[in-house]
Amino acid sequence: KSTTFKKQGCEDCNIGKCEKDDKVQYCFMKAAYVDGNNWAAFEAQDRVYPGGKHDEPIEPASESDPADSSLLAADLAFDMKFGCELIVSERFTEQVSDGIMGMGNHKGALWRQMYAAEKIDKQMFSLCLLRGKDASKEGTEAGVMTMGGFDENLWNTPIVYAHNPAGSSDIMYMTQIRAIHLLSDEGSVDLHFSVKDILRDKQTIKKVDAGDQVYGKATAIIDSGSTMTYLSHAFKEPFL
Repeated sequence: KSTTFKKQGCEDCNIGKCEKDDKVQYCFMKAAYVDGNNWAAFEAQDRVYPGGKHDEPIEPASESDPADSSLLAADLAFDMKFGCELIVSERFTEQVSDGIMGMGNHKGALWRQMYAAEKIDKQMFSLCLLRGKDASKEGTEAGVMTMGGFDENLWNTPIVYAHNPAGSSDIMYMTQIRAIHLLSDEGSVDLHFSVKDILRDKQTIKKVDAGDQVYGKATAIIDSGSTMTYLSHAFKEPFL
């Protein structure tokens, strides 16, 4: 049981909104998604740290074995505000991931809170994803998340930045799609392929060109928290 957990009152609301009933006042927050799933929560605060052990608390590295690099995570500990779920739809109870760690450009996002707490010196983060071979509630290898910057050692090719279109959301990361490249269904394909594998094996790639009817009109949201891909109706014709 956490000794640093705290339920936020209305005077401490940061990412939620004050709700009042006959007996209590608290910070309330909720979200609904296009696939019909939703959750509702009260805002809370607890002491957290990135990395380190997951099944027991850790002490500051200066008081522990300096040879254990996982203990360095305690030096990055800070008081994080988050939503503690009261109501949750079935998708979140059935799938491996049972919650969402917001990484949008919002003051409640993990990276924004770390920056405000002076645990990282740049307002940056990066995700280097890989396709895991299995899925488990105990944990699944999915890649590397770097807070406060990026790690060039993880790259096989130079990084390419995507332009954020004018008028797009201040919270979501958005871009415009010019084309989609698909592997053909000719022959067998290993689901754990990489771009390097495709280029080396010269597997057939089919290009679905967005064209003028899509480019400049259909804006895509880059969302690492979604398990599905949704395309604009403007892509219907190019796929036919």
